[in-house]
Amino acid sequence: MSWWESTNDIFKTYAPTLEAADKLIGLAISAGLFWLAHRANGIAKSNLELAKQEKQSRKYRIDKDEREIFRSVYRNLSDALALVLREGRVEHEALALFWQARDQARLELPDDIQEYSEKLRVAANKAFSINESYLYPKNGEGLPVGEERSKRVDEHEEHLSILLDAKPHEHFAKYMKVEAA
Repeated sequence: MSWWESTNDIFKTYAPTLEAADKLIGLAISAGLFWLAHRANGIAKSNLELAKQEKQSRKYRIDKDEREIFRSVYRNLSDALALVLREGRVEHEALALFWQARDQARLELPDDIQEYSEKLRVAANKAFSINESYLYPKNGEGLPVGEERSKRVDEHEEHLSILLDAKPHEHFAKYMKVEAA
């Protein structure tokens, strides 16, 4: 028997064993690839979550100049609201502060702050107008006691309540708070 024939007989004898070994090695490689894919998926999810957190923190991260702009608008609104609270009505100085805050917010701040400052300015303007035109005009008599005056007083109070219930800190906090790392 030649060398070639004896090798062929050996392969024929051990063919089922070699096929089983081939299948086991294939299963081991498949299991290894599955484990590797599972780990890669976990890492990708972790990186995605970190990227989302970074994007969220970057969204509200403001530098020193931006912080001063927010602070300026907040200060104008707070000062105006303090004047309204002290006087019980909107006077010229408070109205001017509401206008300044709204104008600066329109130019430099996000939409939600713009809308908030506009809402306060409108309420202040209406309260001022009612007070100056109907209740206590500077150049004449106000409305006489009666139904029309009561209606205007109620309307004035409605606009003042919008101002007195305003909580500027709730609107500005998400931009101004410094997160501890």
